[in-house]
Amino acid sequence: MKNNVILDIKNKIENEKRIVEIMNKIFKNGTTSASDLEILTYIMLYDYDIFKKYESSLLIRMGLFYKNLIPNSFEDFLFLTYKDSINSNETSFTPIQNDIITKIQLNKYFSFSSPTSTGKSYVFRYIVENAIKDVVIIVPSRALINEYYKKISELYLFDKSVNVFTFVDKINIQNSKRNIFIITPERTKDLFNKKDLFDIQYILFDEAQLSEDRSVRGIYYDSVIRRSVKAFPNSKYVFAYPFIDNPEAQFKKNNIIEEGKYSFKYLNKNVGQIFYSEKDGNFYHFGIDKEIFGDKLLVDFDPMEQVIKRGGSALIFCTKSKIYSKEIFKEFDKYISMCSLRQEEEALNLIEKFRVAIGASNNDYGDYKSTMLMYLKRGVVIHHGSLPLVVRGIIEEFTQKGYCSLCFATSTLEQGINMPFDVVWIDRLNASKPLEVKNLIGRAGRSTTSPNYDYGQIIIRDSSKSDLRKVIINEVKIDDISQLDITTDVNDDYKEYKESIKNGTFSEEYNLTNGELERIESEKCGKYIDELLEAMFDENNIITFSSELDNIVYVHIIVLFEKIYELYLNRQMVKCEKDIFDTAIKIMLWKIKGKTFSNIVSFRYAYATKSTKRKEILKEMGKDFDFSWMNANYLVQFGNIPNKKAYSCNLNENKSVLDVDYDRIMVDTYDYLDKLLGFRLGDMLYAAFYKFFEKTGDERALKLSKYIKYGTIDEKGIWLLRYGFEFEDFSWLYSKVESINEYGIKLANEINFNDIQKNKIYKFTI
Repeated sequence: MKNNVILDIKNKIENEKRIVEIMNKIFKNGTTSASDLEILTYIMLYDYDIFKKYESSLLIRMGLFYKNLIPNSFEDFLFLTYKDSINSNETSFTPIQNDIITKIQLNKYFSFSSPTSTGKSYVFRYIVENAIKDVVIIVPSRALINEYYKKISELYLFDKSVNVFTFVDKINIQNSKRNIFIITPERTKDLFNKKDLFDIQYILFDEAQLSEDRSVRGIYYDSVIRRSVKAFPNSKYVFAYPFIDNPEAQFKKNNIIEEGKYSFKYLNKNVGQIFYSEKDGNFYHFGIDKEIFGDKLLVDFDPMEQVIKRGGSALIFCTKSKIYSKEIFKEFDKYISMCSLRQEEEALNLIEKFRVAIGASNNDYGDYKSTMLMYLKRGVVIHHGSLPLVVRGIIEEFTQKGYCSLCFATSTLEQGINMPFDVVWIDRLNASKPLEVKNLIGRAGRSTTSPNYDYGQIIIRDSSKSDLRKVIINEVKIDDISQLDITTDVNDDYKEYKESIKNGTFSEEYNLTNGELERIESEKCGKYIDELLEAMFDENNIITFSSELDNIVYVHIIVLFEKIYELYLNRQMVKCEKDIFDTAIKIMLWKIKGKTFSNIVSFRYAYATKSTKRKEILKEMGKDFDFSWMNANYLVQFGNIPNKKAYSCNLNENKSVLDVDYDRIMVDTYDYLDKLLGFRLGDMLYAAFYKFFEKTGDERALKLSKYIKYGTIDEKGIWLLRYGFEFEDFSWLYSKVESINEYGIKLANEINFNDIQKNKIYKFTI
């Protein structure tokens, strides 16, 4: 029989010798060996008495100075002396974190990679807090905006001199001295068209691997880097990656050729990890380096069951399609059934906030029922990139506060969101995306401030062992050629955009190319806009629309919107593009008429389920009438446009009205609002009507441009939205605002706000 290190550790053979040898290696080289941390984790699990003897000294050698550690030897004292030399009373940096900060301070451009447990966000918070000018943090997702915003806002909760915004604007200028903007690439357009208003010291790109995204987002991300370097030549730039072996590629791919640039790859890890494979309900230990660990070893427990029963949390990584089909919940029903209903008052409050946010019924049956809500009541979270921002914020808070037992998630969690888990089960390992796999593994275990060795556990299918080993051992390199510079792109809809960025003919004011602007300012487009305004307005007011999607009132208006969009594209849309575009316009028109997100979801759900028709039948036939035979209405599934290869997809294909998925319609609606209307389609429509107003003075065009951009034409409302308030805040705030402008907000006297409301408004009052 071959040697099996895991079996030897379990049998307590030479474990103390192993610990001493590994500690000596860490003393010389740091925690650069994943196998050493695997061994330490197994010793901690199976021989804790001997591990406890060395635990504090081990953590000191790992440089985890943010833990409250007691020295046991002369070498421990040496390390803690080093701690004192790199830290003040207010900081607890590890040696790696200190080195990152030093390199940021010494270089104009610094690109680095490090494991997920390094504490990059802690470093970024330090840079932000110690900056004396404006700072921009660019992150890949709105979910990560939320996380940064919460943490950085806490630093300046009662400090009016610093604005912390998730958008770019020059406001609150009577109080503030500097700004911190936390934005996605799509939200940078105002950064460039207001560039002369800010003095930016740092632009920090977190999760910078977004440039590898093989979609328009990857193209747009690199364009943001190039536009930033050009617009803000005196700023410092930081690019942070996880697990990348060539962070220097950032400089080549985006033509950063001047001096003052540096790159570095950090290998040190702060968290141990061990791995299980699963086959036919049995679990096996296995090591990543087979030469060291030998063959797999059967374990006599279920690690998922163990974690759930002791109150921990587990992540199941799966595809969005398996969530939508609900197949994944059937496969993991054993573990879902172990999760009890949450009883904590705070958890119940978050669950109710979730229900209200999505507009669902509180019932587990009937119309408007939500599977996501039903599972959340049991501490089972569903997380993916198409969830509304407010919904993601609620379930992330729910998870971070310890109420989540199971989380079913897509690769959205790879983007650095702080939702750590005790176990990560990778349902489908995609070896062709090694960076995604490494980032998902990084969700298992997080470094804590407790004086204990932290670790996580990863589970995969037994057939995926060799693939996982290759992914972890092999290097991951990013391309050093930007998608902006690839001329063989088959999707030529973005050719004009690429060329415009490269040759400097891009309108920062409108976030469009000069060619696109010329087409929407043409005489032909002007005729369509004039005709559209005549159709949409009765005198100076927008006409009333029905909530039904197939109402005849929409037809002429939507055709005119189509013609404007096709002029902008400089081609005709294919049928599926037109279906998607028409649905987007219908949703936009609802928003213009003041409908909330949950209202719009409700309208689409009612249309899909033929709600009105069913009510009429029930009046005649009685409440027990069976509708399972009735087919659901066709509902166009979201897709990114422009896209000549788009194919039409019915969200409710082959479904009865009784089987329409409320959650599916909810996330699909958010995709339309966030990824289409909230991005370049919204920019184009705003520019078209605002340019027409400038040219003709037609106040109706100005009104429509404001509706498209803000959802209202009320000036006080627009100012409140510019300050970051939501329409939902108007009920408690609007009437109490005496005046509001770029200088700040003046409130009426003798106002009673609750604590949450006070925190929201305090920083802006004058």
